[in-house]
Amino acid sequence: MLESELFALLQGTTDAAFSVTEEGEILSWNKAAEKLLGYSAQEVVQKTCYDILEGMGTLGTQYATNTAA
Repeated sequence: MLESELFALLQGTTDAAFSVTEEGEILSWNKAAEKLLGYSAQEVVQKTCYDILEGMGTLGTQYATNTAA
């Protein structure tokens, strides 16, 4: 699947979804993610998951790491 096709698929879903590089840099962020997580795509694209989501889920589960550390 091409990157552009993946982005289009994620934009069309009603579930919060985003894509990241192997290093954790956010490449895409859909409208449902904007609504659920409170950040616009413009605010998060090219930033890391760790920086935006602070590395922890609501139950304390680590789901992002700081690869720079």
